[in-house]
Amino acid sequence: GCTPSEVRKLCRLAHADNRYDLIEQWYGGYRFGDGPSLCNPRDICNYLNALGLNPSASPEVYCQMYPDESGCTDFVREVLEGADSDTIAALAHLASGESMVVSMNDSLNCANYRERPENVWPLLYHTGYLTRADVRESGEEYATLTIPNRKVGRILQRWLASLPGTAQT
Repeated sequence: GCTPSEVRKLCRLAHADNRYDLIEQWYGGYRFGDGPSLCNPRDICNYLNALGLNPSASPEVYCQMYPDESGCTDFVREVLEGADSDTIAALAHLASGESMVVSMNDSLNCANYRERPENVWPLLYHTGYLTRADVRESGEEYATLTIPNRKVGRILQRWLASLPGTAQT
């Protein structure tokens, strides 16, 4: 990921200094260890390229124009489509901008996510759809997770809206 100083440099090079805060809101927020919040470099480059073509382009319009640019894997979609009602409610809670404390471990074991719905949280964390809101030492059992940025929030809202029996928008 790109650090804040790297994002500022990219914005400067693209003559988009005034877009730094917006880029951070839409593509930043990823936390690993106790380092700085990171931004998704692919999204930043794509958005800055879009600005070159249309200086008034907004990240929201960009996300609507390229919905398949979410990086969502088929496996993650399958997991979400097979989630139980408690997991769906927790995802809706996260999509509303809240955080939640979940049991985590440093190994990713999704093989039995249907029998153990709590395995969805490490999957979503390790694939970048969730990030830590707290600093957690390796091996600690619990972590506070949240949506990293507005782009991922929109993706999650679309997933929830597409699930049978949900009324999320």
